Amino acid sequence: MGGSGLRRRRLRQSGHLPRQVRPDGDDRPGQQRAGAGLRAGPGGQALPPQRLEDHRHRAQPRRGGPDARGRSGAGRGGRRRHRHQARGRRGRRADGVRALSQHRERAGAGAGRVGARHRPGRTVLHHHAPRQHRDAPQRALLALAQPPPLRADALPQVAGGPGRVRRAAGHARPERHRRALRPQHVDPVPGAVAARPSHRDLRGERAARGRLPPQPLRAGRRRLPDAPSPAGLLQRVRLHRHQGRAVTAGLITGGQPEAGCEGWRFGTKAETLDRLGPLITEAQVPPLRYFQVRRWRQEREQVLDELLAAAWADAPLIVRSSTLHEDDPDHGQAGRYDSISGVRGRAALARAVDEVIDSYGRSEPVDDLGAHQVLVQPQVEPVRLSGVMFTCDPNTRAPYLVINYEESGDSAAVTSGSAVPTTTFYGWKESRRPLADARLERLAVLAREIEAVTGHDCLDIEFAFDHDGTLHLLQVRPLPVAPLEAGQAQELQHALQACYDKVAGAVAHPTLLGGRAVYGVMPDWNPAEIIGVRPRPLALSLYRRLITDQVWADQRHRYGYRDVRGCPLMVDFMGLPYIDVRASFNSLVPADLPEHLAGRLVDFYLDRLAENPALHDKVEFAVVHSCYTFSTPDQVRERLGERFGADERQALVDSLRRLTNALLDPRHPARRQDQDALAELERRWDVVKSAGVEPVAEARWLLEDCGRLGTPAFAGFARLGFIAVELLRSLVAAGVFSERDVDQLMAGLDTVTNRMAHDQNRLEPGEFLRVYGHLRPGTYDIRSPRYDEAPELYFDWPQTRGAHPGEPGAPFRADAGQLRAVEELIRAHGLQVGAEDLVDFITTNIAARENSKFLFTRHLSEVLTRVQALGAKAGLDVDECSYLDIRVLEELYQGAGVPQSVVAAAAASGQAAYRQTQQLMFPPLITEPGELLAFHYPPSEPNYITHKTVTGPVEAAEGATSLEGKILLLPSGDPGFDWIFSHRIAGFVTQYGGANSHMAIRAHQFDVPAVIGAGEGLFQRLQRASLVRLDCANRRADVIR
Repeated sequence: MGGSGLRRRRLRQSGHLPRQVRPDGDDRPGQQRAGAGLRAGPGGQALPPQRLEDHRHRAQPRRGGPDARGRSGAGRGGRRRHRHQARGRRGRRADGVRALSQHRERAGAGAGRVGARHRPGRTVLHHHAPRQHRDAPQRALLALAQPPPLRADALPQVAGGPGRVRRAAGHARPERHRRALRPQHVDPVPGAVAARPSHRDLRGERAARGRLPPQPLRAGRRRLPDAPSPAGLLQRVRLHRHQGRAVTAGLITGGQPEAGCEGWRFGTKAETLDRLGPLITEAQVPPLRYFQVRRWRQEREQVLDELLAAAWADAPLIVRSSTLHEDDPDHGQAGRYDSISGVRGRAALARAVDEVIDSYGRSEPVDDLGAHQVLVQPQVEPVRLSGVMFTCDPNTRAPYLVINYEESGDSAAVTSGSAVPTTTFYGWKESRRPLADARLERLAVLAREIEAVTGHDCLDIEFAFDHDGTLHLLQVRPLPVAPLEAGQAQELQHALQACYDKVAGAVAHPTLLGGRAVYGVMPDWNPAEIIGVRPRPLALSLYRRLITDQVWADQRHRYGYRDVRGCPLMVDFMGLPYIDVRASFNSLVPADLPEHLAGRLVDFYLDRLAENPALHDKVEFAVVHSCYTFSTPDQVRERLGERFGADERQALVDSLRRLTNALLDPRHPARRQDQDALAELERRWDVVKSAGVEPVAEARWLLEDCGRLGTPAFAGFARLGFIAVELLRSLVAAGVFSERDVDQLMAGLDTVTNRMAHDQNRLEPGEFLRVYGHLRPGTYDIRSPRYDEAPELYFDWPQTRGAHPGEPGAPFRADAGQLRAVEELIRAHGLQVGAEDLVDFITTNIAARENSKFLFTRHLSEVLTRVQALGAKAGLDVDECSYLDIRVLEELYQGAGVPQSVVAAAAASGQAAYRQTQQLMFPPLITEPGELLAFHYPPSEPNYITHKTVTGPVEAAEGATSLEGKILLLPSGDPGFDWIFSHRIAGFVTQYGGANSHMAIRAHQFDVPAVIGAGEGLFQRLQRASLVRLDCANRRADVIR
């Protein structure tokens, strides 16, 4: 027996420490008494058993190690010091004995042993619980509460900064306790400190171990610590139960099912809210009553009496559905049933209950409705902000917090998919970056609290803020998603860290002007439109090889812009393509502009885009000045007036004028070079196809010619086409041409699109496909079939061939008055071109941009066909081929590896890497590293559900007769359109709705590709189409015809 135990026994034998006697006369030690461990709480109520640490083990310093004061207890000297210290404390021990006696008298029938813990100058009372009550579930939950690797600049962060621990006076944290709770990992963000438990977490932990008496819950909102302590949550549950407060008790049902952190389970909507109400601190659950349909049918008036007897029954009520399967992820009935709001009075309440029950009959047999429930609550009003929060990305289960919210005051706007504009926020859950919006930070803390209580990390949570800023919890249910594979979360964390470091380290640059790095998916060569935001590795590598590595910079340099050769235009963050906006802006500055002015311009452009992120898809129209038009002087003065002097503005205008005059001259060397390159490209086609080389060599040379001749010429004509469009727009702004004139000009252009529309009905199918068969909707996507591979997919051939639809529109001719007006503008602005030549420049180069693409894509399409055949020999289908990198073609051409092995290994590697590409989510415009961790998605950006690709005929859902295989158009994401899922539809598009709307949830559940909230422009464009392709992984909706 240890020394302290021996002293206690001697004190009892001498009468100085009386034996503990329970009211029932049982004076056995606590370990021998059945049911020991409960003690008296306020009012004599029994408090729950606590996890206590053995007193003997706490009181004795470890032999051979430091004691509480850091002194060694080893050896004779150490033992002598301990004896001396014990003697010095004996005088204080008597005070402790008297305090113990007084405490027993006050406590009365206190269960468990009471001991004294002596410290210099004070005595601390503590209770002992039997060992058998130190239950294992607490240990497991405590381990679950330890946070994964976190960083200080991530979301959400408790006030006081990361790692700061708030301690109550008189409660010092022992060093051994700090060692036990401190996360043992390296923080992923530079300069960060690992999040530590707050004082309240430590207090909950100590209370569970017996170091501190448990405290009753205090009223009012308290701030949740960084990592909610399951020990504290267990303590809270037990306190509620043993103080007579129900953890799960429906007033009208009268039931009290077992629940809590140890054995949490979801129930119906009402049951889940009722169980969560006493356990959460960051939000409040509105008061609720719920009852079974069976009881409503049998005791209707009594139920109404009980409902209206509630203190809150005079306020407007909401009657909500709460069926047995509504929130069950295996059944997926969420949003199917009615909820009636704004209910007042007995008659209205009865009608509302009947309406809700009637809605159950839509999908459940009427005779089986008795066990379903109806939930009644006071309506939250007025609402300031409301929405839905996912605690993981429902598409990929990546650990993102996805909050879709609106501020119109309609608490059902988000879930109903109405026309109310909504905002979508993404936040990496493992981050601790503080959020600018305190409301979002509170939601993030609430999400983590509910996850800790339920043990689920993929939840669908509905919420609302009222006018006082009170956060109300309206619904919680698990999301029907599969778990991440082992180690996948850590891989994503490392991938995100690498992207963060890349953006953070890109500020300085040895070649480019500008003091900041900005990345976007839409500026300049616009990868989001051309290859998508999540292209497969083959498409991404082809786009790099043919455009963004070198071709783009060579073209800009040849046309008179700054030399940025050697700087790639496009970077990728784990497969997500982004344009280096700083490189793009450098390449659009005239080469003859002074260096200091060029640098200031680039900084100004970058700042303007960062301050107006909505301009990211129109940088050359609203941010950068890259050519001279009749509107340029006014635009420069308007945009640059506050930051640049008159001389600097004039220098820019003069430089742009010189550059544009040079390019208007048809004898410009670069223009002639591009025309010659296209002629050489056509000649090389015949040479390579007739050479009789093996397929790998043929594909390699076709690709080489495409990148050396085809895409450089296409890049040049694309630049000229942009200048032509800008000049045309400035003529419209000057009143020379009307919008009708522009339509006539475009209709009369000799473009591939116009010729193909004419030839489709004029030529026989075979002849038509010989001319246009190499085209494919996804130019760089091997999964997109060529026209000649699946003509029935793209064309509805007329029954009778030879019907001539008429010649293409006649070329546009400006009248004499318009030409005079153009001539006057030319003289006033100092352009060196005639009026007719300017109109000819506009029409020729708009058409040349499209025609040059038609020529180089023949080579590119043939390369993809050869790669597909190469993959087939290795046992790969076309989808697996899309994971290849085009560099494998050069590897096979230059090396002697076995083609099948090389191709199969490359496809497997690309497919593994693409998993991370699918799961990471970044904003369309990145202006600083923190936006990789938390950002708002632009409101105009549609929400793409699943990562599938589907092509099908498009039709409005309302009035459609046959829906199988079709892509349906819905005006909103209202649950009333649930009937479409009873048909085998290919996909659907809604004009309005958010990522968390009802139809988005249903699309996730049925794994149906969908575009939610397409917006007015895209929706109207799809309405005019007959065949549409939805590429949800790449966030694209393309009109095929």
